[in-house]
Amino acid sequence: MAASDGNVLGCYWKKNVGANPTFKLFTVSTQNDHARLAIDWAVALATGGKKPASTHFPSLVFEDSTTGKPNPVECKANLPGDIYLSAQLPAAAQAKLVKK
Repeated sequence: MAASDGNVLGCYWKKNVGANPTFKLFTVSTQNDHARLAIDWAVALATGGKKPASTHFPSLVFEDSTTGKPNPVECKANLPGDIYLSAQLPAAAQAKLVKK
């Protein structure tokens, strides 16, 4: 399965892969940087400022259960499912925000 990363997905995979050894998982980083690029474009167009050099932000691989590269599948069972381990904001900090 190919999907965006999320703690809930990584934990689901870890819970089920033992009974389903052919269950392969490949995730792409959530990359909240995508929003940053869109905001930079919006501000530049609205203000006549300098436009970003790129119109797209490449998606990066985060987890691959078959190779473990660049990361093996992760699960932080002690944290909420709706956090993204690929984000630059640490998982524990995200968990505090999600609980509010």
